[in-house]
Amino acid sequence: MSKRTKEFLALKPQWQLFVAAYLEKFEAAEAYKAAGYEAKGAHANGSRLLQQPEVAKAIQAETNVLLGELKITPGKILRDLE
Repeated sequence: MSKRTKEFLALKPQWQLFVAAYLEKFEAAEAYKAAGYEAKGAHANGSRLLQQPEVAKAIQAETNVLLGELKITPGKILRDLE
């Protein structure tokens, strides 16, 4: 992804690292550690970080951009499932 959303850019730098890592594997604990946080409590704290409104909005905005770049729409997914 070349251009980041305003929601992503509004985050603290460490939260940006978390979101970027989360978007790669969709694993909160791994993203938490990749962002430089301590491994201890990564599962609980990663999940907690996902619940932060700013983080959730950034993940949604970045996901929408990625889906747009891939030209994936809900209608296309449904057609592919048929």
